[in-house]
Amino acid sequence: MKPNFDKGKNSFNFEMPFQFACASFDILINTLSMTKEFPFVLLADDDPDDRDFFCAGMQRLFPKVEVRSFQDGDELLEFLNSSRLQSLPGCILLDYKMPRLSGPEVLQATGIGTPYDHVPKIVWSTSQRQIDIDECLRLGATRFAIKPESGAQLDNLIRSLGCYITPQNNLIFD
Repeated sequence: MKPNFDKGKNSFNFEMPFQFACASFDILINTLSMTKEFPFVLLADDDPDDRDFFCAGMQRLFPKVEVRSFQDGDELLEFLNSSRLQSLPGCILLDYKMPRLSGPEVLQATGIGTPYDHVPKIVWSTSQRQIDIDECLRLGATRFAIKPESGAQLDNLIRSLGCYITPQNNLIFD
């Protein structure tokens, strides 16, 4: 089954499990274990429980992929602008509503004409308002996802990020 995708909203609800084109998730993990270099993920969310929830899920499903987390968009941008990254993150996950710099403001700051314009950016939120979804997609978000409420929903969301965080960035989903 595919994730519940609402074309009208251009958003995913991760209650349904993903089916991978690869034979199994175990094959994906084994393939990742054989490579030397893994992309990292940047996460900006003002809720420490959401950050911990995501990081625990990543550790469980993609233990070799580092997650660098930040309390808000301003901290994330400060990191990007002050560090001399040898490689870009596999993706950036942004909370929609954060103090100081929100998800949409980070999208603007990392968009066209910046070194990060080609980095996939996923906005996650508890909001299902179409205006919020449209705003993020217009500003360059690759996807908009509703924040998962269960471990199973989180696992489905994280698995869907596999195409961004594998060393080859070439997984295909059914």
